[in-house]
Amino acid sequence: MSPLLTPAFLGDDDSDTVSQYPSHVVSALSEPTGYEAHRFSAGRRDQYSTASTANLDWWHKTIFNRVRALDCVCLWIHNLQGKAYQLQVSDDDFTTYQTPINITIPTSPAAGDIDDANGVLCENGMWIMRFPLRTGIAYRHFIVAGGAGFKPQIAGKVGLSLALNQFDKPFAPSDTELIVTEEMGESGWIGRGPRRLKRFGSIQVKTRAAFEYDQFRYHFEQRFGGGCPMLIVFDDSQAERAVMAQRGPGRFGFKVAPISEWPDDLRVGEFSWQELDPSEIA
Repeated sequence: MSPLLTPAFLGDDDSDTVSQYPSHVVSALSEPTGYEAHRFSAGRRDQYSTASTANLDWWHKTIFNRVRALDCVCLWIHNLQGKAYQLQVSDDDFTTYQTPINITIPTSPAAGDIDDANGVLCENGMWIMRFPLRTGIAYRHFIVAGGAGFKPQIAGKVGLSLALNQFDKPFAPSDTELIVTEEMGESGWIGRGPRRLKRFGSIQVKTRAAFEYDQFRYHFEQRFGGGCPMLIVFDDSQAERAVMAQRGPGRFGFKVAPISEWPDDLRVGEFSWQELDPSEIA
């Protein structure tokens, strides 16, 4: 692998009270029916959390069952382009809090680094940002009133990312599949319904120490392998290409490296993935 490639992964989601953290509590300042706070982590494009009233400050909050660490946010579904956004972390349920992110989200997709000051608006409309590690017992998205008629809409993930800078470990090439319904008329003309372009691929991993293996096992086998969506950033300096993925078909996991590769490589693994609910092509 080229040393220029430094992948990052986010499978951890502190707001996922179904699969990952059932004892965490999510809430929002207002929760209209069908758009409640828990829908932030539903993993479907037709489900998200939103406010009841337009043009008011609004927040979405997750309280943990113990102190946890977080360093990455992904708004997979949102309407916050050009809007003021804050991510806040607290040790006392927001009597006091830190604000690791206080920005205006970019208005259009562009090339960028996941650590950029305003994050990256990706080619698929997703917004992502990594920030210096913070710990607390709760976090919240805080969205400032955005103008007449505006109600914030958000869905995604916030948690602890994985980024181990051994350049020969993860490699994630991808292909695409056009998903479309076609029908041919008597004249031979082919009509098409809505089109979606779905990405898929695999991640090959080599770990060189027991700690690295434990890290990948937690994020890939336990979280991603257990069915939780994962944000894949193929190269953190080209974060605009990131994809929200789900586990692909087939076998999945680590095995002992061939004897010819010892003692440096302890485990090798391959993890197939496919894009989670791709957006419709305009």
